[in-house]
Amino acid sequence: MPSHLENPSKPLSIDPRYAVDLAVLGAVRVLNGEGATKLTFGQIYTRLIRAYARIPAIADCVVAVDVLVKEGLLVSERVLDEDPAFPYTQHIISGLTEIGAASLA
Repeated sequence: MPSHLENPSKPLSIDPRYAVDLAVLGAVRVLNGEGATKLTFGQIYTRLIRAYARIPAIADCVVAVDVLVKEGLLVSERVLDEDPAFPYTQHIISGLTEIGAASLA
């Protein structure tokens, strides 16, 4: 099933509370489909920038990735060491869980 990231001209009708989460999950699915097996937050955020005219602040998106990992929707290969210049938990993402993929259906 094609995602909105693959066809951004298609209008979305989703609950705004979940827009960032669904955009992140969709970005991971597209990037994995393009052959990426280990994704940094920077790769995910760059995909969001390319796919959408307006996206939330970087802090909101990096927190969303962390929450999606904790909720079992994204697979985290590992957590990067803390960086005082970027005080957020950063994961190396290997893909969607079965639940994460189902949430995009």
